[in-house]
Amino acid sequence: ESGRPCAASEEETILIGAQPVTVTRRREADGGSTATVACGRITERGEEDIPALAELLADELYRMATDMLGRDLDANTRILVVGLGNADMTPDAIGPGTVRRLTVTRHLRDYDESLYNALGCCELAAMSPGVMGQTGMESGELVRGAATLTHPDLVVAIDALAARSCERLASTVQ
Repeated sequence: ESGRPCAASEEETILIGAQPVTVTRRREADGGSTATVACGRITERGEEDIPALAELLADELYRMATDMLGRDLDANTRILVVGLGNADMTPDAIGPGTVRRLTVTRHLRDYDESLYNALGCCELAAMSPGVMGQTGMESGELVRGAATLTHPDLVVAIDALAARSCERLASTVQ
């Protein structure tokens, strides 16, 4: 959890498969917000649960994005996704691994606008800046540079975070 003063909090429990998923949304006193999705050990869930879990996570991301923007996402929304971490270290590779699986669209607007329009998506750029030991630069410096060039409306950072308890490993997304 953030450790900052909380202005409001709500919790919702959703049954996916045979196991409950708890979604806790917090609005911080400083205007920020977090969502914590506790889905139980992902390795103990059946394959049939994965699409519903993915949809739930996508819905939470969409909810946070529209809340931050104050509007729905559309073809004019510019998003920069940053996959933080070391791709060569399995426990730290979730950010770079996620970026590898994205379909970026920013370049299509300039090179094939009809395809971009037909996709009906937003402008998505992505990067994995690596870690200082690989680049000699702080990830934040590289992200600021990319944001200066691409002018995103939103920056989504994906990173592996430490957990207070082993029970949260492979079971909680925040």
